[in-house]
Amino acid sequence: MDGLLLIDKPAGMTSHDVVARLRRLARTRKIGHTGTLDPDATGLLPLTIGACTKLAQHLILDAKAYSFTARFGAGTTTDDASGEVIATGPVDHLSLEVIEAALDPFRGDIMQRPPRFSAIRVDGRRAYDMAREGLEFELDPRPVRVDALRLDSFESPDAEMFMACGSGTYVRSIVRDLGVALGTAAHTTRIHRVRVGMFHVEQATPLDALEGMDPEAIAALLLTPAQMMASLPSRALTDEEVVAVRQGKALSLDPEQPHDEDTKLALLDPTGALVAIAEVSGGGVRPRRVLA
Repeated sequence: MDGLLLIDKPAGMTSHDVVARLRRLARTRKIGHTGTLDPDATGLLPLTIGACTKLAQHLILDAKAYSFTARFGAGTTTDDASGEVIATGPVDHLSLEVIEAALDPFRGDIMQRPPRFSAIRVDGRRAYDMAREGLEFELDPRPVRVDALRLDSFESPDAEMFMACGSGTYVRSIVRDLGVALGTAAHTTRIHRVRVGMFHVEQATPLDALEGMDPEAIAALLLTPAQMMASLPSRALTDEEVVAVRQGKALSLDPEQPHDEDTKLALLDPTGALVAIAEVSGGGVRPRRVLA
């Protein structure tokens, strides 16, 4: 069983909880997630299975997209509905137009302070562990990218919103800081991840739907290694080149497909199956991860 499984994660589970359940259902230990999703968040969680766990580092998953609900008037310890209220503020002055006018500073390349309850490490420890213990610490603002931030509707005190962003951008922080910018406080009550890289939540299987399935049925849901790496530029190999790549040998560059140095390529056999991930280096194409 080798490939990528797209899961629509329910609320109330950590990404590690999802991996643990899939290991039981698929009867394999070789499962890994490609990046955490908050326990209270729902939506797309790509899982690598079998030999494809070793391909995770080559996936292009920087682009993310979320739909979410921001509730104005209260801020919490966790910046979402699971935390205790630590700040309150007015909401009577808010409207669709007022909120929309405040969004522009949160678009583009911005500096963002992550939530205290996050998986970021501080002196070797997870921030959420330190926050639960009541320890005092500061998380420094860090550069993030917000490609799109849209206000879809507002019915006080809740705003329905959408954000497309780069990795490391926290929806909870956007909402928290937007509340401050609007002269009030805010937290998220719903976060739903709809896209990771080239994958969309509409392609995903709800986790509960896998209960009762045998491993063969789960295997039928997997994206193949070639589909998994479809965001990379590809090169079709001859039978002779397949043998050479499996032996770890470098290939010459294809003059009809020029690529810049350090470009990663998906090398495909004549049937379209993934043979290896390679890198353009030193004037040749060098295998970096060969599939068995």
